[in-house]
Amino acid sequence: MADKMEGVEVASAPVDSAPTAEQLSQSIIANFALLDQAVARFDGRFTLRVLRSISSMRKSPQLLDALSTAVASLYASHQDSPDKRFLESALQKTSSAPANGNASKDGDVLPESFIYLAVLIQVYLYDAQKYSHGAEFSSALVDRVREYNRRTLDSLAAKSYFYYHLFHEQLDPKPP
Repeated sequence: MADKMEGVEVASAPVDSAPTAEQLSQSIIANFALLDQAVARFDGRFTLRVLRSISSMRKSPQLLDALSTAVASLYASHQDSPDKRFLESALQKTSSAPANGNASKDGDVLPESFIYLAVLIQVYLYDAQKYSHGAEFSSALVDRVREYNRRTLDSLAAKSYFYYHLFHEQLDPKPP
């Protein structure tokens, strides 16, 4: 008999396609470069590409670990940054990833990178159904977005406002 029959597909073993926490954090860190390009070129396409990647990241069960690693990486040279403390307080865990040189090259962290991480934290909090904690975090985040007032933040700000409203819709008392 023939080894393969024409027109018959053999079922292959299922492949575990869920990314590891390290792979997920590397993709988050790679998105920082796209945000840098968006700011340097004043081009929103790069920011939209970053936002499109959120849907695939949110499905991963290792999102919390990846976020804490990304926060530690972004703020490797800014250990006492108030932005880092703000993000870590939302994650309710201290980032303990090693600083491996993935921090921004010029020493300053772009507001776009900060807001992107904050939006990912909003996504995590919403998916984990931590609505009251997410509402508090979102309120503080929206205030910070208003302080920056940058055109390159428009699409990221829209996403943060979206989650702000989602969290507040889930709080009690709900309208009739």
